[in-house]
Amino acid sequence: MKKLISVLFLLFIGTSVSAQEITGDWYGELMVQDRSMGIVFHISETQDGYTTTLDSPAQNAFDIPVESTTFEDDVLEVKAPKLGGFHFKGKLQQEGLSGSLRQGGALVPLKLSREKPEEVKEEAKKE
Repeated sequence: MKKLISVLFLLFIGTSVSAQEITGDWYGELMVQDRSMGIVFHISETQDGYTTTLDSPAQNAFDIPVESTTFEDDVLEVKAPKLGGFHFKGKLQQEGLSGSLRQGGALVPLKLSREKPEEVKEEAKKE
């Protein structure tokens, strides 16, 4: 009986840790017409599931709401049809989220990490 309780406890902790890993801020860089543009996903968990807002600092656009956010089996999907068919699908891996973004008929690879791009650039200068 103690083994069963221990296994169930570990399973519960593993599930809740996985759910917590996706929430928070995720930073990425998009290549758009030979220009790099930053994008930020702000993911929160609610009683009804997940919600996301987007930032596009280069376009001075912040807190853009999206229509749906799902996270199942370590796969995140963020959809905003009203934003030119915006659809990100990526897999959570140890180094971050790796996937692709479809918008306006274009499909581009997109990797997201927890590190702000400024922090990454400052670390590179130190080396």
